[in-house]
Amino acid sequence: MVGDKGRGWSWTRALLGLPAHTLHLCGDTAASKLVSHLAKQCNDPLIVHTYRRLSPLIVEPQALSSLSEVQEGDCIVAFGRRTLHSLRRQILSASDEQSGVGMLYGALPPEARRSQAALFNAAKGAWPRSSILVASDAIGMGLNLNIRRIVFAALHKYDGSELRALQPSEVKQIAGRAGRYNSGHAAGYVSTLRPSDMSLLRRALATVTPPIAQACLLPRFEQLEEYAAACHGRLKLHRLLQKFSNAAQTSDCYFLGDMGNMVALARTLGHLEPLLDLEDMHTWCTSPASSDDPAVMQALVALASQYATNRQVTPDVISHTITSPPATQAQMKAAEELFRVYDLYLWLEGRMAPGVFQGKKLVQERRQAVADLIDEGLCKMGGLRENRESSGSTASDVVCSMTGESEMPAEAAAA
Repeated sequence: MVGDKGRGWSWTRALLGLPAHTLHLCGDTAASKLVSHLAKQCNDPLIVHTYRRLSPLIVEPQALSSLSEVQEGDCIVAFGRRTLHSLRRQILSASDEQSGVGMLYGALPPEARRSQAALFNAAKGAWPRSSILVASDAIGMGLNLNIRRIVFAALHKYDGSELRALQPSEVKQIAGRAGRYNSGHAAGYVSTLRPSDMSLLRRALATVTPPIAQACLLPRFEQLEEYAAACHGRLKLHRLLQKFSNAAQTSDCYFLGDMGNMVALARTLGHLEPLLDLEDMHTWCTSPASSDDPAVMQALVALASQYATNRQVTPDVISHTITSPPATQAQMKAAEELFRVYDLYLWLEGRMAPGVFQGKKLVQERRQAVADLIDEGLCKMGGLRENRESSGSTASDVVCSMTGESEMPAEAAAA
């Protein structure tokens, strides 16, 4: 991750500046030389431990002929919300399994992801339980899952700018989730849905991951402030960022990360710059709002406008709400958007001066309520509704059982 152009800067900052006595890093040995170099720059000692996988990972001889061959313990990996929901429906129609089909992807709230993981990890015969999982590459980070077999529905993904083949490191990270030690499976298996992808899969798993040569960096506010002072006249933030990007120079082991989203946010909030100082603009433009997310961008503008006018922000700016579990893909998307809006509010509340963002507790409660409704919707859409109704249980019973009886490890919260 330290070499990722979009998110690597946060890992670099942690490596170089986290105030910890000991920092434990887990990852591919492709990063070991770079990490060693960074440690030397900080005059920190580095101890490297190398581990072998404790259970075999076996590539199956051929692809699945159809989704009817999906089995208990399988995780079907695909990309894009629409594709994932479509696969879930097809599996429910084709599979003989009586349990539900769980879903995991990056847009889900962390609470929903943990609950979906708990359903999949539940012991055979337990209820509620999802015996099959449909997931994106989000399973490769943070969640402990009892997967027997990974089945790639595709080995290409759209990364925001183009449709590209998965990197060998990405294939290994995802495939390696199958049959992990202490998962209850003696070995892990990996296959594809398309026969033409089997050769790509084998080649990716056999490829030695090239060394990561550079760590990603983004400027801190203090650096931008100093650069702005050296420029003649006050520049709009988006122009300042572009000018900084063009002028920035890094040493050989670093590269400047992608500031495209930050520039886009600065353009969107440009009409408020006369009312905001550079530090305020920097905070708003580094918030967890994607310029490709219209609902969150609309909320960002509304929150920033209220702040610029009143120097205080209240939750009533967020007018949209949901009161029942999403039952369709469109409703699920809307619920996920609302959750991200609440997340944005709480992120800003934690970074602005005390008292600026009002109603923190109320927003936290609303955020949790949306997360619970999303999880209920996933359970029903995953085929658990009929079983639940026939047993006399309710949706709230399922949520309680997942959050109260199936504790996930703490690191799952960062997934």
